[in-house]
Amino acid sequence: RDTFRRKGIGTKLMQHAISFCREKHFLKVVLDVRIERVSAISMFHTFGFLHGRERNLNGRKLRDFYLDLYSDSLETRND
Repeated sequence: RDTFRRKGIGTKLMQHAISFCREKHFLKVVLDVRIERVSAISMFHTFGFLHGRERNLNGRKLRDFYLDLYSDSLETRND
């Protein structure tokens, strides 16, 4: 598992996922992550995700993050 970390795989996957969502005209991307996954949370911030809320699921603390693509959609329509 550790051999795959810090190789840019997550970044490439995130870039692809966000591009896919934009192409399909999604308005928002929502992700949740366990609170102890500091690297994932850092990557979400890098891509512009905002913190939505914290919640508990089966005894684990989760943080929800969202990326608003609605404003991208409006800018594209106005061009």
